[in-house]
Amino acid sequence: MPRIERRWLAGADHVILNTRSALEAYRARFPELATKSSFVRNHFDLALYAPAPAPEPPRSFVILHLGTLREETSADAIGAALRRLIDRERLAPGDLVLRQIGRTSAYDRDRFERLGLTPYIEMLPPIPQRDVMAELRRAHVLLTVVAPRVVLRIAAKTYDYAASGMPIVSAAASPEVDELLAHRDDSARVSPADVEGLAAALARHLARFRETGALPVPAPPPRELSSEVAAARIAAILDSVIAASTDAARRASRSPSDR
Repeated sequence: MPRIERRWLAGADHVILNTRSALEAYRARFPELATKSSFVRNHFDLALYAPAPAPEPPRSFVILHLGTLREETSADAIGAALRRLIDRERLAPGDLVLRQIGRTSAYDRDRFERLGLTPYIEMLPPIPQRDVMAELRRAHVLLTVVAPRVVLRIAAKTYDYAASGMPIVSAAASPEVDELLAHRDDSARVSPADVEGLAAALARHLARFRETGALPVPAPPPRELSSEVAAARIAAILDSVIAASTDAARRASRSPSDR
C-alpha cells in the first residue's frame, strides 16, 4: 500500500487533503508534495437539508449524537461523562436524554446498560440527510466524540452540526476542530480522555436549560464551512493545474527551431 500511494502521489498534478493537519503530515512524509498540494475542508451544503420547522422546546435536556457508534466513536467516553453528570446533578430518567441517531453496536448498548444509562438513552435508526437539520435544531447541545488517536481527520458530523448553528461539544484531540466551533462562544472542545472536562462542558448547557427552559437560538451557519467556499477553492486549484498543464504541453509541442 505505501508503494501504491507513493506512485499515485508522484503521478498527480495536485493533491488535495481535507484537513490542515493531514496536509502537514503528508508534506512531511512526501516532501515532493510541498509545491503541489493544498487542503480544502469538508463542508456543509444547505441545499441538502429540508427546511426545519420551529421545534417545540423539549421537557428534557437533550444531548444529540448523530452517526454510528463504533470503535473510534464508542460509548466509553460518552457513557463515563454522562454517568458523572447524572450522578453529580442527581438527574432522573426524563430529566436528561441522550438521543443517539444512527447505528449502535452491541458493545455500546452493553456499555450503556452496564453504566445504568439505558433509561437515559433514546436510540433511533439512521435518517435521511434531508431530515438531519430538523433533528439538530431540537436538541440543546450536539455531541461528537472521536478517539484520541484520530488527529488527521475531523468527524464529518461536525459540519452538519455547524450548519445547524446549535451549540457543539466536541471531544477531539485535533486543535483544528476549534476552527469549526468558532462561530459560537458556547461551543467547546475537550480532550477525548478528559471525562471530567466533557461532563463539565455538558453541565454548562444543562444549567442554561434549567435557567431558560428553552432551546438555544441557532447562530448563522459559518460561510467559511459552506459548499460554496469549498467549491470556489477547488475551482481555483483546477484552474491553476489546467493552466500549468496547458503551458507544459505548449512548450513540449514547440519545434527545436522554436526553442
